[in-house]
Amino acid sequence: MSAQRLTLVQKFSLLSLLCVGLLSLALGLVTTRVLTRNMLDLEWQATADLVRYQVRAYSLERLFSDRALRSDRRRFGEALASLLSLPEVVRVKAWDGEGVVIWSDEERLIGRAFPGNPHLRAALGGAVSVKLKDLKSAENAYERERFTKLAEVYVPIVAAGSPGRVIGVLEVYKNPTRLFAQIRRVEVVIWSTSLAGGLVLYVSLFWIVWAADRNQRRLEERLRHSLVEVEAKKAQNAALDSFVYSVSHDLKAPLVAVQGMAGALAEDCAGQLDELGRHYVERLQANVEQMERLIQDLLTLSRVGRDGRTPGSVDLAEVVEDVLAEVGEPIRTRGIKVTVGELPELWAIRVQLEQVMRNLLGNAVKFIGDAATPAVEVGATRRPDGWECWVCDNGIGIDPAYHEKVFEIFQRLGEVEVDGTGVGLAIVKKIVDGAGGRVWVESAKGCGATFRFTWPAPAAAAR
Repeated sequence: MSAQRLTLVQKFSLLSLLCVGLLSLALGLVTTRVLTRNMLDLEWQATADLVRYQVRAYSLERLFSDRALRSDRRRFGEALASLLSLPEVVRVKAWDGEGVVIWSDEERLIGRAFPGNPHLRAALGGAVSVKLKDLKSAENAYERERFTKLAEVYVPIVAAGSPGRVIGVLEVYKNPTRLFAQIRRVEVVIWSTSLAGGLVLYVSLFWIVWAADRNQRRLEERLRHSLVEVEAKKAQNAALDSFVYSVSHDLKAPLVAVQGMAGALAEDCAGQLDELGRHYVERLQANVEQMERLIQDLLTLSRVGRDGRTPGSVDLAEVVEDVLAEVGEPIRTRGIKVTVGELPELWAIRVQLEQVMRNLLGNAVKFIGDAATPAVEVGATRRPDGWECWVCDNGIGIDPAYHEKVFEIFQRLGEVEVDGTGVGLAIVKKIVDGAGGRVWVESAKGCGATFRFTWPAPAAAAR
């Protein structure tokens, strides 16, 4: 399987397993080595301190400085017997300042020198030296008969009254089985902990990535379904727009004929109609006009986004001024106070922006109700990504149950009888949505209404 075909989880599984494995291995090695070194150092230091104590307690330094005493092997052996009785000590050697064995419990070593021993040289230089030996050197020929590995601790012996002068070295051979067993136990604990910790870390990270990958796949699947639904809805909307446009266009011709016939009937046959007949003719003409407005609104709705016009900079203040001039008569008749704040220039198609403001201001005037001091306010505020504009009135308000429905086609507030086609706010929503904005209403019944919509800034302005 190539790397390109591996999934995110598979790639993570391999890489994290390698990384966690190397981390656990490095942690185990470093920790084991450090702890082992520390345990050995403590053990050798304790041994050296114990040897120094024995030397001081039994004045053993005299054996190195007094040649007569040094030649008396029996007395030398009795003096060093205390060292041989220490735990795990299996052999003791005494070296003079020239590197010659002057006493050992193995008599075959006495009088011999073994040049090339760096640990002995270090001890003759005044430093405690330790070596774990596999007993292959010549000086260990007699230890190989009983042991395979020993620890050699070289302790310098300093002349009394002359702290800087080394007069000999005591070499203590130890078989630290207890220490080695303890080290093995520590190593087992360290490696077990490292491997267990690495396993827990790997499983935890794997679960996190697996869960994230699963959620990502779910989101991708939902996105695919959503895109399919969006495309299907776009196709449905396009077909519906085409159907609405076709039907609306086809209805205009017979509607014009009906309107002409109603006008002719009202003019030519006025003398032959009684009051009821004239009422019917007036109703017919009013319904024809309402039907004409509905058809025009449906045509407007179907043309949104299809007229091929390109957006440009539009002064919203000019648009509002023009729309207020169109609805000036009801504003003056009702005594509505209109307040227009500072309005921006928007990147839009002017005719669409006019349709938005015409419908919002028209609704504000129509639904002003019986307010004692009717008022309408138009304003805008800057947002990071564009503008938020609003049209606010103190009219009859809208029940929260209808806040979403009012933007659907043919949805009207049934409790209020006003002229309208039920298409205006649907036109507003389609235009605002098409521009990349959002429209909503804030209102409560009897407390006026505020229609707000966002309008994004063009890409150039955003930069």
